[in-house]
Order: sequence, then C-alpha cells, then structure tokens
Amino acid sequence: MMMRHKILCLLSLIGVTLVSSCTEHQESLPSPKITAQGFSLDETQEGVLGKYQSIRVRIETTGHIQKLVIKERSYEIDLATTPERDHYPLFGIDKKALLHTDVTLDFQNYINRKLTEPGEYTFVIAVTDRKNQAATKILLVRVVAPKEESTRRPVETGRFHLKREGRSLVQGGDTFGIAWKTFDEIKVAIRVSKAEGGAKKLARFNREDYAQVVTRGDLDAKIKQASDVDYIEFDTANGAASGKVFGVARLGKYYILRTDRSATSLSSIGTTVMISGEYKYY
Repeated sequence: MMMRHKILCLLSLIGVTLVSSCTEHQESLPSPKITAQGFSLDETQEGVLGKYQSIRVRIETTGHIQKLVIKERSYEIDLATTPERDHYPLFGIDKKALLHTDVTLDFQNYINRKLTEPGEYTFVIAVTDRKNQAATKILLVRVVAPKEESTRRPVETGRFHLKREGRSLVQGGDTFGIAWKTFDEIKVAIRVSKAEGGAKKLARFNREDYAQVVTRGDLDAKIKQASDVDYIEFDTANGAASGKVFGVARLGKYYILRTDRSATSLSSIGTTVMISGEYKYY
C-alpha cells in the first residue's frame, strides 16, 4: 500500500508539472505580429492619385486569426469573418483570413479605388487570434495629385551639323525634315524648305524667340502660333548665317534651331555649304 501511495503521488506530481508547463507555454505564446513589407510603418507612405504602387503588410499569428479588422475613416471591415467577398480584392486576398496563421494584405487597390482626392489617410489594422492575443498598427498614406503636365518640363537640347555638297541631299537634314538649295553663288544664299515627306511646318523666328524657349510649353506655343512658310532664305558665306533661327514640326516633334556658324567652299562637284548650331526640342 505504501508503494502504491508513492506511485500515485508521483503521477499526480508529474500531471501537475505537465499542466503547469502547458499553461506556461500558452502564456508565453508570442503576440500577433504586423509588419510592413519593404517599408517602415513608422513612416508615411506617398503615392500618386490613382497610380499608387503595391503597399504590402503581413500579419502573423501563432494562435490562428480570429479577427482582422481594417478601418479607414467610415470604412470598417473584418476580413476574417465578412461573407462579402467584394472586400477581399481591395486588400489583395481571395478569401477570408479566418483561422489562417499568416496573411499578406496589399492596400494598393483600396487606395486607388477608394481614395479619390489628394490628402493624408490613416488605416488602423487590428488582429486578434484564437487565444485572444491582439495587436494593432497604424498605416499612414499620403496621396498626391499627378504632377503637372509635361508642358512644364524643360526642353531637350542638342547640336546640329548640316551640310550640302553640290546638288546632293542635305546631310543631317532627315532629323528635321528639311532641305535647301543655293540660289546666289556670290553670297551663297540658301533657300531652306520642307523636304518631301519631311517637316510638316516651317516657321521663322529670331534670337529672342530662341532664348524664350525654356519649357516644352514654350516651344509648343512658339511653333503653333507661328505662320507656316514655304521657305526661309539667308546668306551663308563668311559666317553670315550665324544667329539665324527657324523652327520645324516633324513626326509629332517640335524643333527650334539657332545657327552659330556657317561656312562655304567650292569644289569640282559644286558649292559646299555647312551650317551648325544648337537646337531645342521635345
């Protein structure tokens, strides 16, 4: 009897120890975790209205998800229990989060569909697992208006070198869709015109016009407001073309050219004319 009593006491002690151990294990289960993917929840995220990029938040639990509540202004939904499936795609999931141990939400669709005005918005993310352990985090997003139209952007710039030897085609003229002919052999005056199948518009400008072109909008206005001409004439001998300005429209692009150098020479194939300078375009 004494031995049996000792064995019962030992088994009882082992049982108490196991229960205690399980209780301690349950109590030591980690709380749910809410973490941002590729950014910090401590910082406000920023994106363009209607074009917000992926913004992913991961939820992890040990005791399985019981509630997963997202709140933004008057909107509030429990993604663990709602039977309304239309809410799932707003957060990049295809089914409810109930009893999952982890889930990754993507707020991109919600932001692009629901946030229709620029401003700062707050998302409250709250998760509770089956052990009633909970965690809450805040996601802050800033929605900004699209940047101003491209007309505010600076024009591009480049250098041009155009050359015609005798009756040959103008070397470099394809870029601008222009051609020329020499009509005065003394001053080596040339008549610049639109090449066949080339420029759609040719316009006269001056140095002040060229200096005033800073943005794409400036160039757009200059070309559109200028009169379309059949040709432009100027001398080229002894640097006479320096400072001449003209513009063209070709293949949906606008160009304004300012010559800073011209040179001429005679050869067996005829008069060679070269002009070079700077151009602005977009």
